[in-house]
Amino acid sequence: MMSKREAPLKGEALKQQIMQVALRHFALKGFSATNMDEIAEEIGINKPSIYYHIGKKEQLFDTVIIKAIEDHQRQLEQSLSKTDKPEERLRAYVLAFAQNFSGENHYLANLILRQVATEGGYFPKQALETMVKVQQRLWGILQQGTEQGIFKAVNPFQIHMLIVGFFTTSATSGVMKQKFAEAVQDEQMPDLSIDLFEAADMIYEMLMATLKG
Repeated sequence: MMSKREAPLKGEALKQQIMQVALRHFALKGFSATNMDEIAEEIGINKPSIYYHIGKKEQLFDTVIIKAIEDHQRQLEQSLSKTDKPEERLRAYVLAFAQNFSGENHYLANLILRQVATEGGYFPKQALETMVKVQQRLWGILQQGTEQGIFKAVNPFQIHMLIVGFFTTSATSGVMKQKFAEAVQDEQMPDLSIDLFEAADMIYEMLMATLKG
């Protein structure tokens, strides 16, 4: 939370801060329980400032989701542009989720899970269009590998859901991991911590075994 001695940011910097704080609130509380006054207070501004820079709650919510998903797509495209080999492009696709769902970015994973599980699957049209583009990138990688005789034919949507499902649940499972550890209270309990980048290597190897099996 911002110290009272710190002056709030201005212009584009303030807009980015509003969206960053709002992402966390929406991810942890959902749309209905998120309070605009609380977002404004945390930043050190008044609610009309949010309205001025972005809009009311519904518009803020849509803007936050759209930006987060488009940022993911942008980083994915940068990674894919570095190679034209299907195996390397598949690895880049998997690693993009590890990168974009790790650290503070795990709030995006929280938000996606919440929208699917409790908000009727609602995503703004622009966000859905971007999500489709991300999926199509994977489909193109798999098709390229199949045409080159590297991969066998598989259902690309199932592969995508395997990747997304793993990383969203892994990025948001901190509370459950803690509960498991407390319930077992066993020194022989395996380490429940998950490094998403190490997990990405595991997922990639599993996918390669499936695609080449």
